[in-house]
Amino acid sequence: MSNPLDRFVVAGNANYHTHAKDTVINKLIAALTNRLENGSLMDIPRRSWSWISPGYGNGESWRHDFCYRLRMAGNDGWLSIEHEDVLLGREEGVQKSVTSPQRYASGTR
Repeated sequence: MSNPLDRFVVAGNANYHTHAKDTVINKLIAALTNRLENGSLMDIPRRSWSWISPGYGNGESWRHDFCYRLRMAGNDGWLSIEHEDVLLGREEGVQKSVTSPQRYASGTR
């Protein structure tokens, strides 16, 4: 399944635990190599993709759609945030990771 948003339609109410996680694609590197990445997580300029704080990779409309479809499938529970953005410090990364999904889940823009 290429679009993760379609997963909610297929799984229906079988979704019990959801992670808020995001990636950023380095289109130039991905075009020159591929998206199979085994380099250092710290070497972001040479990676085809990297983890980024939730809400900063796919964009706002995708994240709103994610939360909307999750609720349509009957899930109104917790989002488990995974902060793996190496460019942000611990506190800043957690703050951005919390405020972004809260905004999307509540429907405000």
